[in-house]
Amino acid sequence: MHLLQIKDSINYPHGSSLDEDWVGKNCCKWNRIKCNPSSSRELEALNLKENQIGGWVVTQAFSKMQSLRHINLDYNNLSTSIDSLREELLLWGNHLGFYSRALTVVSRMQSSKILSLGSNNLSANIDSLEGICKLTALRSLDLAFNGLKDNGVPQCGGNLSLLEGLYLWRNELIRFIQQLNRFLWIEFYEDSRSWLQQHQ
Repeated sequence: MHLLQIKDSINYPHGSSLDEDWVGKNCCKWNRIKCNPSSSRELEALNLKENQIGGWVVTQAFSKMQSLRHINLDYNNLSTSIDSLREELLLWGNHLGFYSRALTVVSRMQSSKILSLGSNNLSANIDSLEGICKLTALRSLDLAFNGLKDNGVPQCGGNLSLLEGLYLWRNELIRFIQQLNRFLWIEFYEDSRSWLQQHQ
């Protein structure tokens, strides 16, 4: 089972994470897991926030769970992203910017509606967000606490026409913001909004 693969890779070589959470034959009753109400075995959401998952986690196991639409991997130690189509992928606080190939899969996540990449040191790798231009279904994008400047983000904000929430605290993205701000409402952190107003 793919969930057990994930558990084993989290615990390699001698860990015990999730031993008390994932017990019993029916995985839909396990903590941190939500199943589709219309199906007793179809996984819908998985929350592995703050589990000290390292770069060795079996990412292929996530990819094989095609029914899984929402994944929360905030505050782990990942060195790679999840190569799969998801409606919601939360990767806050994983320092993915230190790994040159960690976000190469972004362009293949074209059905994603919510993408959280805050606090990932993305400024350390200016090519890390190249695929963001293709995510035309996005409604919420979190890039906060990455120290990004305009030369580190592709200037294709006009492609993200469905975007409703944009979180940019602790970045300096004048041109990127202005592209979006021309034709739709964007929700900013208060500091970012005041900063934008000062630079328009």
